[in-house]
Amino acid sequence: MVRLTKLNNRYVVLALAFTTVLLTSPRAAAGDFEIAGGGGMSINALQPLHTAQGILLGAWITRLCGSLDLRVEPNVEFISTTTGKSMFLGGVTPVLRLHTHGHNLNPFVDIGAGVSIGSRKSFEGWNMGGNFFFSPTGGVGVKFGKSERGVSLFARFLHHSNANLFHPNQSLNSVYFLLGYRF
Repeated sequence: MVRLTKLNNRYVVLALAFTTVLLTSPRAAAGDFEIAGGGGMSINALQPLHTAQGILLGAWITRLCGSLDLRVEPNVEFISTTTGKSMFLGGVTPVLRLHTHGHNLNPFVDIGAGVSIGSRKSFEGWNMGGNFFFSPTGGVGVKFGKSERGVSLFARFLHHSNANLFHPNQSLNSVYFLLGYRF
């Protein structure tokens, strides 16, 4: 199991390095990047966790067709608990965004799945089994303004699970509310 974790950590580090190269590409045009930040909370139904959470994400954006974008989103999450045992997660997530454009209010829907590495396996009585997680996500929001650039407000659901690679597999479900700026 330790060997599998080290191997997976290398793949995530390579994915983050590749994303950084893409984000710094000199061919970028206006509206190809976004940065967003926000706060959230755990919404685990069977055993509620008392957490305060924050997230910072970037996005390298490629238009696939008229109303569909592919976003590569490196992200960092911070989860603070009532007992003081905090956890950091870092990852990268490809996200598809279906949206309108050219209006004053442009609603959108996001769906994606990525990978994350956590700074600890357990906290607040919660044992996630390992430090490597699969991280599917989905959300809705609205971008303001007619141009590609602009401010957006959105909500994201984020699930972290090791997909039974390690035992136990207590997953973490969170909801975040974010403010973003596309430039």
